[in-house]
Amino acid sequence: MTLPLAIAAALGSCQHFEYPEMTLIPDPPSSPLAYYLTFDHESTADSSIYAFPVQAEGITFVPGVSGTAMQGAPGQYVLIDTLATDFHGIDLREQLSEMTGFTISCWINLATEQATGGQALFSIADRTGTDWIGNLDILIDAPENGKLPIATHIRNHRGGVLKDFWVAKDNTPEIYLDNVLDKWTHLAIRYSGKSSTITYFRDGEKIFAKTSADFGELTFAHTGAVLLGAFQNITSPQVAEGAEVQGWEATFPGMVDQFRFYTQFLTDKQIKDLYNSKR
Repeated sequence: MTLPLAIAAALGSCQHFEYPEMTLIPDPPSSPLAYYLTFDHESTADSSIYAFPVQAEGITFVPGVSGTAMQGAPGQYVLIDTLATDFHGIDLREQLSEMTGFTISCWINLATEQATGGQALFSIADRTGTDWIGNLDILIDAPENGKLPIATHIRNHRGGVLKDFWVAKDNTPEIYLDNVLDKWTHLAIRYSGKSSTITYFRDGEKIFAKTSADFGELTFAHTGAVLLGAFQNITSPQVAEGAEVQGWEATFPGMVDQFRFYTQFLTDKQIKDLYNSKR
């Protein structure tokens, strides 16, 4: 048999093999939108794909920017229970404790007479914390000359080394935001681990940015509860059990609508689109 005929015979014999059918196992669904509370239809349900259980302590509802909104009050808040760790085989608590950055987006409406200071807007709690400070905290202080100070604190445990990043009254006068009180205002706070920068947006427009050198990507510790309108030491029972209550801490008394938390950096355009779409 000549060489070409031998090759042809060998190739022809391969056609008789039967290969087993391969079954592809799809990756579990995932989304950078970790928590999404629309408050529509007078509900505090989490509308993200993770659908975390939500506890609403005394929350009532009012007309919002889109549908209905949450009405806060003294002693009232929302707790997103993130201790449920299994999602299609993924440990969500671990996945949502490490991130390259984040973006918080929501609509708030706080009356001047309600803005008495020391009020919690948002917190990712540290269940072993000893006071009000968690992994991530957004704090509203009392206004001055009609401007509302909104402070941010991030605690990073990356590499086992604890570091804090503060955007507060004593180091960032830009946190005093004008044209915020007594109206619906879209607030977005964004952090980039790549640039170690926090950026504030009001009604879709960038207000200011602050950098903390080499703060980097984030690792949160002892997570398990996300709070809207409360600090970890003033819930009942306390999320951070035994944490000291200093007396000035308060729940958020205003209105909140379309609350979103992303585990990534949103672009300026994406934030502007959220504002324009009233979402």
